Amino acid sequence: MSFAPFTNAIFANKLISVTGNSAYTDSYNSGAGAYGGANIHSFGDITVDGDATGNVINLDNNADINGDANVGIDGTVVVIHGASVNNITYSSGHMGYPLVVVPATLSNLASSGSITNANVTLTTGSYKYDSITLSSGGSSGKTLTINGDVNLYVTGEINITGNTSSITVANGKSLSLYVDGLFNISGAGLINSTANPLPSKTIIYSTNTNDTSGVKFGSTNNAYACFYAPRLKFLISGVKALFGSMVCDSASVTGVGAAIHYDEVLTSVFVPDFIREYDTIMPFMIQG
Repeated sequence: MSFAPFTNAIFANKLISVTGNSAYTDSYNSGAGAYGGANIHSFGDITVDGDATGNVINLDNNADINGDANVGIDGTVVVIHGASVNNITYSSGHMGYPLVVVPATLSNLASSGSITNANVTLTTGSYKYDSITLSSGGSSGKTLTINGDVNLYVTGEINITGNTSSITVANGKSLSLYVDGLFNISGAGLINSTANPLPSKTIIYSTNTNDTSGVKFGSTNNAYACFYAPRLKFLISGVKALFGSMVCDSASVTGVGAAIHYDEVLTSVFVPDFIREYDTIMPFMIQG
């Protein structure tokens, strides 16, 4: 069984804050080519679970949601200081996005240790590591290159820092990454080497349940990926763009001009059907 969780630019269980000066969301269709020109659309929706109450979406400092802001009937969307959103919608439903269960084909592997400040290339196959740390100074960056269709499980943390260190997905290749620890990606960050990268080719799953921190994204390059981290806080502090989608516990977008470009193709991208608690989705009512 499988399900399609990536139906918003951002989905959060509890809270979404977009407060970086002129940060924004919109959408495009990677099946029609690269983002830009006529391939820029207004489906950059953000959604907070229908059970969340109070001020659950906060838009500030000229933030622009080129899409809808969706909340529960007891949720509030705060729009101040020049911020804008296309529509505000309300729902009485609960979206029971399940926790991640690492496939046995990965969890049962023997660990290959840690990748620490080394250039490593992974070809098609399944891999397990304790942690990944790539840092750099000047031009001495280290790269984890994905040169095949790779399934990767990291039982500890992933830290990518420095100006020239990165995880690089080669042209036409794919990465399904499962991580137990926290995920900090900055510097050169997560790079997809192709003229029209596809977010669906890089999916990152987090098993972590630490809702006070989790995924920190501050890359100096554009990233094309989907993040499924239903119990983690997601922080975007960088100034470049994320093309794809995120599912998280809460999201904070603080980067000046930070952009999230939702790929409309993701509505039909399915992931493993993890153990579910419940999944009741009710229709929305629109307030202009």
